[in-house]
Amino acid sequence: MTWRTLFQPITTDLASKMVFIAGPRQAGKTTLATAIAVTFQASDYFSWDDPSDRKKIKRALWPSDP
Repeated sequence: MTWRTLFQPITTDLASKMVFIAGPRQAGKTTLATAIAVTFQASDYFSWDDPSDRKKIKRALWPSDP
């Protein structure tokens, strides 16, 4: 399955909820996330591999606005 297959269902879900993208290394998660982010005026990208992002995720410290 390519990221292009998941693009439409994820963008549809993002209209009403937060979406997490997970998978094995080198599967195209970042490529998919950045392709989706371009289609939205406001978006935030958090990486579990980044220690500062990991703290934000654990504490749910993301913007409350859409």
